[in-house]
Amino acid sequence: VIQGPLVTFGQGPNNSEKGFNSLQTIIENIENIGKFKFQYVVSTWDSNTEHEKKIVDRLTNLGIRIIISNIPRVDDPDHRYKHHYGIYKGIEALDKDVSFIVKVRTDQLYTNEYWKFIASLEEDDNYKLCISELYNDPFFVGDFIYAGKREVFEKFIMGFLGYGLKNLHPCLAMDIGIKYCNIV
Repeated sequence: VIQGPLVTFGQGPNNSEKGFNSLQTIIENIENIGKFKFQYVVSTWDSNTEHEKKIVDRLTNLGIRIIISNIPRVDDPDHRYKHHYGIYKGIEALDKDVSFIVKVRTDQLYTNEYWKFIASLEEDDNYKLCISELYNDPFFVGDFIYAGKREVFEKFIMGFLGYGLKNLHPCLAMDIGIKYCNIV
Protein backbone atom coordinates (compact mmCIF):
# COMPACT_ATOMS: atom_id res chain seq x y z
CA VAL A 1 0.00 0.00 0.00
CA ILE A 2 1.59 3.25 -1.17
CA GLN A 3 -0.28 5.72 0.98
CA GLY A 4 -0.33 9.47 1.37
CA PRO A 5 -0.95 12.73 -0.44
CA LEU A 6 0.08 13.29 -4.04
CA VAL A 7 1.63 16.65 -3.14
CA THR A 8 3.21 16.78 0.31
CA PHE A 9 4.08 19.88 2.27
CA GLY A 10 5.91 18.39 5.25
CA GLN A 11 5.74 19.45 8.85
CA GLY A 12 7.94 21.48 11.17
CA PRO A 13 11.44 22.05 9.77
CA ASN A 14 10.60 19.96 6.69
CA ASN A 15 7.73 22.24 5.69
CA SER A 16 7.65 23.31 2.03
CA GLU A 17 5.33 26.05 0.81
CA LYS A 18 5.58 24.81 -2.79
CA GLY A 19 5.07 21.17 -1.88
CA PHE A 20 6.71 18.01 -3.18
CA ASN A 21 5.12 16.34 -6.20
CA SER A 22 5.09 12.58 -5.42
CA LEU A 23 4.32 11.46 -9.00
CA GLN A 24 7.84 10.38 -9.99
CA THR A 25 8.48 8.78 -6.60
CA ILE A 26 5.28 6.74 -6.90
CA ILE A 27 6.17 5.64 -10.45
CA GLU A 28 9.72 4.63 -9.47
CA ASN A 29 8.48 2.73 -6.41
CA ILE A 30 5.98 0.83 -8.54
CA GLU A 31 8.74 -0.06 -11.01
CA ASN A 32 10.81 -1.44 -8.12
CA ILE A 33 7.83 -3.25 -6.61
CA GLY A 34 7.09 -4.80 -10.00
CA LYS A 35 10.53 -6.42 -10.10
CA PHE A 36 9.46 -8.49 -7.09
CA LYS A 37 6.00 -9.30 -8.47
CA PHE A 38 4.31 -7.70 -5.45
CA GLN A 39 0.77 -6.43 -5.78
CA TYR A 40 0.39 -2.71 -5.04
CA VAL A 41 -2.21 0.00 -4.71
CA VAL A 42 -1.81 3.75 -4.30
CA SER A 43 -4.15 5.07 -1.61
CA THR A 44 -4.70 8.82 -1.49
CA TRP A 45 -7.47 11.36 -0.94
CA ASP A 46 -9.75 13.53 -3.06
CA SER A 47 -7.76 15.97 -5.15
CA ASN A 48 -8.00 19.52 -3.86
CA THR A 49 -6.10 21.25 -6.66
CA GLU A 50 -5.75 21.07 -10.43
CA HIS A 51 -2.14 20.00 -9.90
CA GLU A 52 -3.26 16.95 -7.89
CA LYS A 53 -5.97 16.14 -10.43
CA LYS A 54 -3.32 16.11 -13.17
CA ILE A 55 -1.24 13.69 -11.08
CA VAL A 56 -4.28 11.40 -10.68
CA ASP A 57 -4.89 11.56 -14.45
CA ARG A 58 -1.25 10.71 -15.16
CA LEU A 59 -1.26 7.76 -12.74
CA THR A 60 -4.55 6.50 -14.19
CA ASN A 61 -3.27 6.85 -17.77
CA LEU A 62 -0.21 4.80 -16.81
CA GLY A 63 -2.54 2.03 -15.61
CA ILE A 64 -1.54 2.49 -11.98
CA ARG A 65 -4.06 1.13 -9.50
CA ILE A 66 -5.17 4.07 -7.35
CA ILE A 67 -7.82 4.38 -4.64
CA ILE A 68 -9.07 7.89 -3.98
CA SER A 69 -10.93 8.24 -0.70
CA ASN A 70 -12.95 11.10 0.69
CA ILE A 71 -11.01 12.95 3.35
CA PRO A 72 -12.58 12.11 6.72
CA ARG A 73 -14.25 15.30 7.93
CA VAL A 74 -12.90 15.23 11.45
CA ASP A 75 -10.70 17.40 13.65
CA ASP A 76 -7.39 15.69 12.92
CA PRO A 77 -4.62 18.35 13.02
CA ASP A 78 -1.67 15.98 12.59
CA HIS A 79 -3.54 13.62 10.22
CA ARG A 80 -3.07 10.52 12.39
CA TYR A 81 -6.62 9.29 11.86
CA LYS A 82 -6.68 10.23 8.15
CA HIS A 83 -3.35 8.48 7.59
CA HIS A 84 -4.53 5.18 9.10
CA TYR A 85 -7.91 5.47 7.39
CA GLY A 86 -6.07 5.78 4.06
CA ILE A 87 -4.06 2.66 4.88
CA TYR A 88 -7.31 0.82 5.67
CA LYS A 89 -8.81 1.83 2.31
CA GLY A 90 -5.66 0.57 0.58
CA ILE A 91 -5.86 -2.78 2.37
CA GLU A 92 -9.50 -3.11 1.32
CA ALA A 93 -8.41 -2.77 -2.31
CA LEU A 94 -5.85 -5.57 -2.17
CA ASP A 95 -6.79 -9.07 -3.25
CA LYS A 96 -7.91 -11.22 -0.32
CA ASP A 97 -5.15 -13.74 -0.99
CA VAL A 98 -2.43 -11.17 -0.26
CA SER A 99 -0.96 -12.58 2.94
CA PHE A 100 1.75 -10.00 3.73
CA ILE A 101 1.16 -6.24 3.63
CA VAL A 102 3.60 -3.36 3.52
CA LYS A 103 2.65 0.30 3.83
CA VAL A 104 5.05 2.91 2.46
CA ARG A 105 4.70 6.63 1.86
CA THR A 106 3.91 8.33 -1.43
CA ASP A 107 6.75 10.80 -1.01
CA GLN A 108 9.66 8.45 -0.26
CA LEU A 109 11.65 6.38 -2.72
CA TYR A 110 12.42 2.79 -1.72
CA THR A 111 15.30 1.00 -3.44
CA ASN A 112 15.54 -2.54 -4.75
CA GLU A 113 17.58 -3.38 -1.63
CA TYR A 114 14.64 -2.31 0.50
CA TRP A 115 12.25 -4.54 -1.46
CA LYS A 116 14.69 -7.46 -1.16
CA PHE A 117 14.59 -6.91 2.61
CA ILE A 118 10.78 -6.87 2.52
CA ALA A 119 10.77 -10.13 0.56
CA SER A 120 12.93 -11.69 3.30
CA LEU A 121 10.50 -10.45 5.98
CA GLU A 122 7.63 -12.03 4.10
CA GLU A 123 9.45 -15.36 4.17
CA ASP A 124 9.81 -15.20 7.97
CA ASP A 125 6.96 -17.01 9.64
CA ASN A 126 6.29 -14.61 12.49
CA TYR A 127 3.40 -12.54 13.68
CA LYS A 128 5.23 -9.29 14.35
CA LEU A 129 4.35 -5.87 13.08
CA CYS A 130 7.51 -4.42 11.53
CA ILE A 131 7.90 -0.66 11.72
CA SER A 132 10.32 1.93 10.38
CA GLU A 133 11.48 3.50 13.64
CA LEU A 134 11.70 2.26 17.20
CA TYR A 135 13.43 4.60 19.63
CA ASN A 136 14.37 4.19 23.25
CA ASP A 137 11.23 6.02 24.31
CA PRO A 138 8.36 4.09 25.83
CA PHE A 139 5.75 3.15 23.22
CA PHE A 140 7.41 5.04 20.32
CA VAL A 141 6.27 3.52 17.01
CA GLY A 142 7.29 5.25 13.78
CA ASP A 143 4.66 5.40 11.05
CA PHE A 144 6.69 5.77 7.83
CA ILE A 145 6.68 2.03 7.14
CA TYR A 146 4.52 -0.79 8.46
CA ALA A 147 4.86 -4.42 7.39
CA GLY A 148 3.44 -7.71 8.57
CA LYS A 149 1.22 -10.68 7.93
CA ARG A 150 -2.19 -9.57 6.77
CA GLU A 151 -3.96 -10.66 9.95
CA VAL A 152 -1.47 -8.74 12.13
CA PHE A 153 -1.60 -5.68 9.89
CA GLU A 154 -5.40 -5.61 9.73
CA LYS A 155 -5.72 -6.09 13.48
CA PHE A 156 -3.36 -3.17 14.03
CA ILE A 157 -5.12 -0.81 11.61
CA MET A 158 -8.64 -1.74 12.70
CA GLY A 159 -7.62 -1.43 16.34
CA PHE A 160 -6.13 2.00 15.73
CA LEU A 161 -9.23 3.19 13.88
CA GLY A 162 -11.37 1.76 16.67
CA TYR A 163 -10.12 4.57 18.91
CA GLY A 164 -11.73 7.04 16.52
CA LEU A 165 -10.45 10.53 17.22
CA LYS A 166 -9.40 9.77 20.78
CA ASN A 167 -5.69 10.50 21.16
CA LEU A 168 -3.99 8.77 24.07
CA HIS A 169 -0.79 10.79 23.72
CA PRO A 170 -0.06 14.16 22.06
CA CYS A 171 3.00 12.71 20.26
CA LEU A 172 1.81 10.79 17.20
CA ALA A 173 4.45 8.04 17.45
CA MET A 174 3.74 7.41 21.13
CA ASP A 175 -0.01 7.49 20.54
CA ILE A 176 0.40 4.77 17.90
CA GLY A 177 2.53 2.68 20.28
CA ILE A 178 0.13 2.96 23.21
CA LYS A 179 -2.81 2.04 21.01
CA TYR A 180 -0.89 -0.89 19.52
CA CYS A 181 -0.06 -2.22 23.01
CA ASN A 182 -3.75 -2.08 23.87
CA ILE A 183 -4.74 -3.80 20.61
CA VAL A 184 -2.51 -6.88 20.86
